[in-house]
Amino acid sequence: MNRALQGIRHHFLQAGLLDYLEDPNLTEIMLNPDGKLWIERQGEAMTHVGEVTPEDATRILNAVSDYHRQTVTATQPILECELPLDGSRFEGLIPPLVENPSFVIRKKATRVFTFDDYIKAGTLSREAANVLRQLIVDKRNILVAGALAQEKPPSAMPCCIKSPWWHRTSVWSSLKTPTSCNAARKSCD
Repeated sequence: MNRALQGIRHHFLQAGLLDYLEDPNLTEIMLNPDGKLWIERQGEAMTHVGEVTPEDATRILNAVSDYHRQTVTATQPILECELPLDGSRFEGLIPPLVENPSFVIRKKATRVFTFDDYIKAGTLSREAANVLRQLIVDKRNILVAGALAQEKPPSAMPCCIKSPWWHRTSVWSSLKTPTSCNAARKSCD
């Protein structure tokens, strides 16, 4: 592990965040400007788990921005990048945009859910799943929309899985950056 990665790891450890980052069941780690730390586990609501000082948050933001050779300043108060420790999405904010440094880490999915998983969980009816399957067979466009932190990319994955490998599939997780669907695709049978 190179020195920059060791520094980032050290700052996460010092702030008490490394265990959360390494927990495979966590989907999101969020530090609010008030210093409150929240985590989200798969299938559970956000939970307040502690506090992080502005100094620790600043050290983490600086280490991550330095790794990516970016500068976070009052005139450029937003850092959007990949967290080099595990490939999670990282967005950090500093004053004057927020009162104190804050960030959100969206971890990569460790499990891809299928239509059947959503039906079993009660979040998708069998009829809706059948409509989506038919839209895929008919090569129709499907738009998955929702509010911030509503699990839109994971919700789109069953569509990616059911699409034949030769169909072009994109998942836009923000208005800024499209990302490719990386789900293992299966036939529509």
